[in-house]
Amino acid sequence: MYAVVPVTGRSGIRVHPANYMGENPPWRKQLHGCIALGEKLGWMDKQKAVLLSAPAVTKLENALERQPFTLEIINAWAS
Repeated sequence: MYAVVPVTGRSGIRVHPANYMGENPPWRKQLHGCIALGEKLGWMDKQKAVLLSAPAVTKLENALERQPFTLEIINAWAS
């Protein structure tokens, strides 16, 4: 499992499979600041969801040969 480090004020940010990322009940939530990958967006149990998450993570790991890499996060909303 890939970890994003260092992140000021945070620990344990991971890239892992997840489908749900709801903000408030009654929405399901599997993320608490981590990054979920998926092959497409869709619906599960009447909730928007990331689909085919586990295969997407496996594809990333295989493509990178499970080696470290540099992740650049760009805020598209920043001016």
